[in-house]
Amino acid sequence: EEKEAEDYRAHLYESVDLWSTSRRASLPGGGAELDPEAAPPRFTLSYMPMRNRAEVSRMILESTGCPYYFDVVGFKKWTDEVKPLSVPEWRGDFGKLPVLTSHDAAHALPDGTPLRIGQETAITRFLARECGVAGDDVAEEARLDSLFAFYFCTLRNNGLTHEGEHYSAGALREEAARSASERLTRTTAAKYRATKRVNDLSVAERGLSALGAFEELLEMSDTGFLLSRTEPSYVDLALFVELLELSENEHVPDFADVFHLPRLGAFLETMRARPRLDAYLRSPRRMPRYARP
Repeated sequence: EEKEAEDYRAHLYESVDLWSTSRRASLPGGGAELDPEAAPPRFTLSYMPMRNRAEVSRMILESTGCPYYFDVVGFKKWTDEVKPLSVPEWRGDFGKLPVLTSHDAAHALPDGTPLRIGQETAITRFLARECGVAGDDVAEEARLDSLFAFYFCTLRNNGLTHEGEHYSAGALREEAARSASERLTRTTAAKYRATKRVNDLSVAERGLSALGAFEELLEMSDTGFLLSRTEPSYVDLALFVELLELSENEHVPDFADVFHLPRLGAFLETMRARPRLDAYLRSPRRMPRYARP
């Protein structure tokens, strides 16, 4: 199965750009790639060959070792063959990707149809509960849900894009290139709690304000994870995804030093070193990033 992932990765690099990808493949993950017969997949996650809206869900599945299949659908395959066959009646996915399909009979609809879930945040929250990273009790689940909503409206630009008006790794790269005397940092940027929802701050300052809020939460933690949990929650994993991208070489690999965010820097390294996450990050099953038009 790992050869299958390597074969698909080769197709991606041969295709050069997302829009010309045409192959569809089912890649085992979350432990299923090690012994598919011993660990039948609980879910199938369908998405195009990129990270974007499916990456947090994949981090949940990979970090918990939940066996699943990543149904990776080439963009041309999706537009030319898969999407035109979408039925008009309600199926829970609105004809968009990503889509999560549960193979658990207990989740099936009354007519026996497998449960299909569309929408990025719905998939994320469902998997968080199913994989045990949504909170240890109702109160903690609510606190994490609040944090996830904060993450989604700031670092994820309300789900519209990864490079938007509220947060942009590209804008932070430009800020990092400024001289030390002119550059904004966590200590000089506006505190998130002091900002208005509608403001004239730069995208870089809005991003630093949001990152500063997570830095404060980690300062209050005695475990290195959000809410002082002993194991990462799905919000920790979502934050990890954004910090990974920010730390890419073409963005700000030394963001923790440049922007005075030591706890976030330590958090990133702690998460990156976790065996299952490390294995996923090194695996050809992980999809590449694409430049966004």
